[in-house]
Amino acid sequence: MSLSLFPGAEAAPLRLRELRRALRTRLVGRQMLHFARVGSTNEVACRLAEQGAPEGLLVWAEEQTAGRGRMGRRWEAPRGSGLLVSLLLRPSFLSPERAFLLSALAALSIAEAVEKVSGLEVGLKWPNDLLLRGRKCCGILLELGGKAGRIEYAVVGWGLNVNVRFGEGWERRATSLAQEVGSPLPRLPLFLACLERLEAHYMALRAGRGEDVWAGWRRRLKMLGEPVHVSTSEGSFCGEAVDVEPDGTLLVRRTDGTLARVVAADVSVRTIAAA
Repeated sequence: MSLSLFPGAEAAPLRLRELRRALRTRLVGRQMLHFARVGSTNEVACRLAEQGAPEGLLVWAEEQTAGRGRMGRRWEAPRGSGLLVSLLLRPSFLSPERAFLLSALAALSIAEAVEKVSGLEVGLKWPNDLLLRGRKCCGILLELGGKAGRIEYAVVGWGLNVNVRFGEGWERRATSLAQEVGSPLPRLPLFLACLERLEAHYMALRAGRGEDVWAGWRRRLKMLGEPVHVSTSEGSFCGEAVDVEPDGTLLVRRTDGTLARVVAADVSVRTIAAA
């Protein structure tokens, strides 16, 4: 299965100076680190968080050699084709039980940014994958650090396929903004929109409006009311995705009528996969 830069796209790096000059946020991007090539932006951000780096630190790379997604999956993208970013937050106001809101706000923010810049309609697949016409274009990975029931830091990482061309074998699984629009997109306006929406929703969360973030995330879920297949470490089952709870738990009505609460699993949506 081949991955390449979309025809006509330039792999020129995003310039730190240009981003700083154009960014209009107060918190997000207070400090920035840019790598041409790195193992994992999340690993860098987590290490710096442990060393006391400030909230708002932004780490991004043109290429990752050990990019990670949910459940230990690799995240691959040609150099300069996407946005590979990690943001350090210190949400001490948030209880660990409500940490899911951080990945929800990231998914909501990036979806809004993509729609604003590209005009594409973006949906979400539980818990936080972004979908274009049923195919994944962005994944989000949340990593937490803390002790004694307190979050000391959170690293929100995301990989967004901007100018990637997916070859044979990817047809039902993944896509990119360029592939859906039919032409390459400049990454800087998209990056700026992502960061500005992230700050706006994070400030809302910090101000006690977590229900707004959750509701915005829930409205974009494309799987509610659809038949799903759930795979967990304890086995697999089929059913219908009924709803989600405020902590991000997915409620699935099994085929035998019982209700399952799904916290961590692979959930495939059959109607989406067949689209």
